[in-house]
Amino acid sequence: MLDQNTTLSIEWIIKQDSLSEKSLQAWNELIHRSAFVTSTNSVEFNLNGLPLMKISKPIYVLGYSSVAEQNSPSIKKLEVAFILVQKQKSFMGFKFTLLQTVSHDHVDMISILGAQYLNDAKCVASLKKALNKNLQSWSMLSARRLRSIEPIKQQLVSPTYSRESAYFILRDLNNNELEIKNIIPKKLYKNIARFERKIEKEQQGTLQLVSYTSKDDIDTGLSEFFKIEASGWKGKIGSAVQNDSQLETFYRNSWETLSVAGFAKVFVLTTDDKAIASAIAFQSKDEIILHKIAFDEELAQYGPGSILVKKIMEKVIDEEPVKSICFNTNPPWLKRWHAQCYNLVALQVFNSSLKGNIIRSLFKIIDTLRTIKRQIKKNDKQRKNK
Repeated sequence: MLDQNTTLSIEWIIKQDSLSEKSLQAWNELIHRSAFVTSTNSVEFNLNGLPLMKISKPIYVLGYSSVAEQNSPSIKKLEVAFILVQKQKSFMGFKFTLLQTVSHDHVDMISILGAQYLNDAKCVASLKKALNKNLQSWSMLSARRLRSIEPIKQQLVSPTYSRESAYFILRDLNNNELEIKNIIPKKLYKNIARFERKIEKEQQGTLQLVSYTSKDDIDTGLSEFFKIEASGWKGKIGSAVQNDSQLETFYRNSWETLSVAGFAKVFVLTTDDKAIASAIAFQSKDEIILHKIAFDEELAQYGPGSILVKKIMEKVIDEEPVKSICFNTNPPWLKRWHAQCYNLVALQVFNSSLKGNIIRSLFKIIDTLRTIKRQIKKNDKQRKNK
């Protein structure tokens, strides 16, 4: 988090047309030096296979700091970058203009590059001023499912929106690799190792983890994942990626884009030539995010999904410089793994205009009513349990 006494000022550039090559290069450099990023940080992020900038009139928000060096002019450095779209909304019968961060419906969380600067009151005030100068009468800026690595000021987040994403630390404070036995519970580790022996005996083959990362290979890895996912219950009810050509195009195009930058990963667990589990993921400077996991449900009794996650952890610890593995969500099955959790919040920045203040008040009323409703339910549940 930024020091409360920080004097760093951010100069905001709001653009509604295409970015220059210089800006694109600065954006990519920011992604590469940022410890935690998600797929939506890419300026080339797409919706259903089409480049974002071609279909939704994106608003690019770029925040620069000025770094003064001795005996030389100050250098502008990109610190914050995200994409917004402008929408007309109605809330309690009151119409207003919403600025919303861009994400695909199947992306479970987003991040804002440089979100820590939103802890600085001067930066937020200057951002609102820049938005007012460049955009017509907006009332609210919103970012739902925003991963909060460092706590964001309570005034800027919804008090009633709460989600989590699970993660595991792979290295200690001195950047030394941790042993897998010290990352997950020892009893769980022994159980998974026992399942590994059983599945190798059942399938008469050795378990191997294959990692696809290059642009030439990523499509092959995705095909393996889609095939495994479609073979189970998701395929039967029609919710597998392979059942939706538009969604499949989104994943193939997005992961191909990520592979060009060296961020894409697809893991496939095999016993000899048979694929039994797979995960699609992407990597930032300090982290690998497991986006989706699928496994052969005929082998469910042996926990192939758990074996896959354990194998990925071991491979990453041995071969990658990353410090953590994260999941887009916090599924119930991860509770027995004793994972740590990031908070996913709903960022809410209201304009200081009359309409912005009215919208702020309406949201505050609804949040208060929701809080009261939750407390009543909690009290009722406690009384029933007595």
